[in-house]
Amino acid sequence: MRVRRGHTLVEALCALALGGVLAAASGLALTSARAALERAEARELGGRAEREAAGIVGKAIASGAHLEQLGDTAVELDVLIATGVVCATELRAVVLPALRPQSGSVPTAVALFPAPDDIVEIRQFGSVAGGAWWSALVDSAAERKLSVHCRAEDGWRDATDDAPLLRLVVGDTVPAELEPGAEIRVLRRGRFALYHAGKGEWVLGWRRCHPYGGTCSSIQPVAGPLRAPSAGGFRILRDEAAGIWAVQSVGVGGRGARTEVPR
Repeated sequence: MRVRRGHTLVEALCALALGGVLAAASGLALTSARAALERAEARELGGRAEREAAGIVGKAIASGAHLEQLGDTAVELDVLIATGVVCATELRAVVLPALRPQSGSVPTAVALFPAPDDIVEIRQFGSVAGGAWWSALVDSAAERKLSVHCRAEDGWRDATDDAPLLRLVVGDTVPAELEPGAEIRVLRRGRFALYHAGKGEWVLGWRRCHPYGGTCSSIQPVAGPLRAPSAGGFRILRDEAAGIWAVQSVGVGGRGARTEVPR
């Protein structure tokens, strides 16, 4: 009896057909897995964007001043960028303790380094205007080693501490009655708003504005992508009866985030 070797044409065709079916099934499974991964990544990106948008604007509103709501998709306000106390004064400048104090003096906290046209506000109870805020615009700001200001013998630093002090030159004469220890804060005027970033994307942006009106700078992206305004991508709601501001944002693929700020 003769033994048949190899495969018949029918067997080869069947094998090829079976391989094609398996390859197609594998391709469909891979495509489905890739689509699921992309949807999960989109949900994560959308959730992160909406949380960032609601959180950033909520914190800015909580610590900011002079809020002005511009419709329900934008707000203009003075954002707090630095706080501290005055340790010395000049005719048109104030000096703050070191940004990195080494001991027990009151620290100077700076989130963003002051720049021209930022707002300096100083308050000292019982002195300047009965405790009201005195304000001026920043002309310049710099870290300087000033041995005649905020001295160790006056308790502002350790004898071995030579960290630079923060000196703010302002555009007005500093009140003569202002004394060391006065509370100081620096604010930056700007606007949060939803804007179209191209290719169908909407992003929460920030524009720095002049504190006394006028033009604003170009938009800088803050968080996104978010949904379009018509889909509630970013909204600011003010409930005067309840005394709260609410910030709502919805990312692309997200479920929405909300931050409430008592004011």
